[in-house]
Amino acid sequence: MTWHHLEVVSERLAFALAGPGAQEGSICGFDYAQGVDGCVIVVEPHDDPGRSGVWNPQTFRVVGPVPEGVRVVWLRASHSRPPIHVFVRFGADFVYLGTASPCWFAHAVSEPDDTFELTECLLRLSQPVPADMLERVRPTTLPTQLPGVAWLGRLADDRVAALREFLTGWYPDLQPEERPFGLSLAHLPPVLAEFHRLTYRMRVDQNPPTENHSTGEFDRTRHGRNLNRGYRAGCSRRSRSTSPMTIAGRSRSPTS
Repeated sequence: MTWHHLEVVSERLAFALAGPGAQEGSICGFDYAQGVDGCVIVVEPHDDPGRSGVWNPQTFRVVGPVPEGVRVVWLRASHSRPPIHVFVRFGADFVYLGTASPCWFAHAVSEPDDTFELTECLLRLSQPVPADMLERVRPTTLPTQLPGVAWLGRLADDRVAALREFLTGWYPDLQPEERPFGLSLAHLPPVLAEFHRLTYRMRVDQNPPTENHSTGEFDRTRHGRNLNRGYRAGCSRRSRSTSPMTIAGRSRSPTS
């Protein structure tokens, strides 16, 4: 059974691509099925950078942690990995975006038990999403209320507080990092140091590091875990400006 790019199918036919007896559920903010014939991803249209979804015309971004059973399958060699099919759900219609393959991943090792965890993965779509469909699967959402300008009143006496209030007004989920990239900020002017503390996690999450040609990895420490990001050629970065948010998973009952 095969479907053409952007073909509209039913839920039953979409999940049938995983094969008989497939395990179905919800992972990483999307519906998922994994079986002997392949893996099926079904995501709702959205433009929330903190959730899994279409990242750009050629990339589907998975915000983990990814369950162990899925991680093992996805990171197999290409010749032994079952196909990964990606769909976007519009009510009862499932639009087929084609197959995808992992091209970039990030993993974390928790201390002190050295538990391995796939925290993020980029899947390269076999065919790019056209511009008109991209606007549907990743619709632009406008804020319901713009931040205030009270921070302007702090500029004269406390510029650090003014900067903090300005940034958190637009990005309320910002969490300061005392030593961005493990470096001391004591040599920087206070306002610039505060900017780096507040925006460190946002900038790192939005911009996967480029490949280190000597090791193929980029190491840093975050949330008390050693996070190693490996980059593989073929995945583009997201072009839109985004802010970090927290994903919320949802349960899915098996289809009949």
